Formats: sequence, structure tokens, C-alpha cells
Amino acid sequence: MNSNIQKSYSSENQSVLEDIRRIKRLVLASMNGEVARSMAAKGVRYWRNLGVPLTRLNEIAAEFVPDRALAELLWQSQSREEMILAACLMPPKEFLPELAMKWAQDIEQLELAEIVTMKLFAKLPYAEKMAIDLLNSREEMLFFIGLSMAVRLEPVADAQFCRTVCASLFAFEHNSLSVNNLRYAFLERLLFDKPEFKEDVATLVRSATFLDDGVRQLFLSLL
Repeated sequence: MNSNIQKSYSSENQSVLEDIRRIKRLVLASMNGEVARSMAAKGVRYWRNLGVPLTRLNEIAAEFVPDRALAELLWQSQSREEMILAACLMPPKEFLPELAMKWAQDIEQLELAEIVTMKLFAKLPYAEKMAIDLLNSREEMLFFIGLSMAVRLEPVADAQFCRTVCASLFAFEHNSLSVNNLRYAFLERLLFDKPEFKEDVATLVRSATFLDDGVRQLFLSLL
């Protein structure tokens, strides 16, 4: 390797490692054990959770320049705070589709899924394709992430994207409260923005026989 390139590469690595150390110090100084214990008691479990509020994590992220290498190292920590910061600091245009799918597969908590979708996934240049790919998954967490993306993308999406999402909306019998809440949110936005979908939605909801009657009626109330 050319010595000048080697020095530059080493310098960049040192800068990233210094940012990692600084982030860890800031996160540790902001920890809230009471919040972490409360989350654990509610079943929200991470490999490591220091209970730092999202508002504070946003403040920490604002102190750093978005950087792909930095974000990748933060994500590998499997710590709640550092994974959230990774989503904040990953430049969307530098985030390859293969790695985006890997990150989606790494997510095990609904909280993290919602935050990463908001901060990163919904901003990707290939977000619509990724959302559709995830909606075709039989794994409920991946389906949840895809649907969460679709809810955020719907206002600016074309009719073809919305039609494809609708086709996947009830394709799998994911019937948790969190998934049904997102289905409702998507349909509510869709019917407000594109009322021409009304008949299609009615057919889809009535054909989703796995839904509880109360849930089905709630969806039909949107029509």
C-alpha cells in the first residue's frame, strides 16, 4: 500500500475510533437506570440498555458528522443507544441495500424498529423496494419494519407502490396489536390521500379471515 494512502487510512480510522470513544463517554454520562429497568419490566430487552432518552441521543448525534464507518461500528455493539446512534449517523446515500437488509434482520425490538425506520430506512433512495421486500417476509419483525416504512412513504408514493403494499397487507397472518396498528395507520393515510382505493381496501379487509371481528370492523370503519 502507498505510504501516503496508508497514513490517510490510518488517520481516518483513528478519527472514527476517537469518535466511538467520545460517543461511549457521552452515552454513559447520560444513562438512566430507572428508565432501563422500566423498559426491561415491560419486556423491552436489549443486550445492553442504559435508558438514555431518544431526545438526548438526538443531541449526541448532532455533535458528530454522519459517517458510514462510524455508523457500522456503532451498530455492531448491539447496545440500544449505539444502534440508535448508528441509524442517526449512517449517510442514507452510502448505505448499501445488502447491509440495510442485514440491519433489519438484526433488529429484535419494536422500539428499535420504529426508530431506525424513522431515522434511516424511510430515507433511503431505495426505500420503496426495501419496504416491499420486507412486507413479503413471513417473519413478523421484518413485516413490521416494512409496514412501518410504508406508512412513512405513503404520502409521497405513487399509486403502484400503494397497490403493491395493499396486496401484501394481509398476505400473512401477522395479527399482533403492533402490526394491526400499523395496518390501520397505512389504510387511514391511504384512503385520505387516495380515496379511489376504497373498494380495493374493502375487499382486502373482508377477505382477511384471520382478523378478529372487532379488528376487522375497525378497519372497515375507515371506509
